[in-house]
Amino acid sequence: MDSMMELVNALNALTAVLQKFTQQTTENYLNTFEELPTGDTDDAPAAESQPAPKPTVTIEQVRAVLSELSRAGKTVQVKKLLKKHGGDKLSAVDPAEYPTLLEEAGELNA
Repeated sequence: MDSMMELVNALNALTAVLQKFTQQTTENYLNTFEELPTGDTDDAPAAESQPAPKPTVTIEQVRAVLSELSRAGKTVQVKKLLKKHGGDKLSAVDPAEYPTLLEEAGELNA
């Protein structure tokens, strides 16, 4: 029975060591994360000074406006706009050009 008690004591000691190790490992892991600002910091004005992202313009939106212009008899101007933005047809134009193309098409409509 004496060796059984030694085994129980050894297991209890091992459990205590493992719990301490787990706690230290968890704390070290959590300390690797960066703290997020809570809104009360001075970082908030820096975030506000960043320009707002441009709204996404889809090919369908551009196609609708260009089609309307073509039906209004401005097909030549539409083709010039497409060439100006790098394509003979809308599908050949870089999607990054869509906002500018849409803006310039709106100027034709005015």
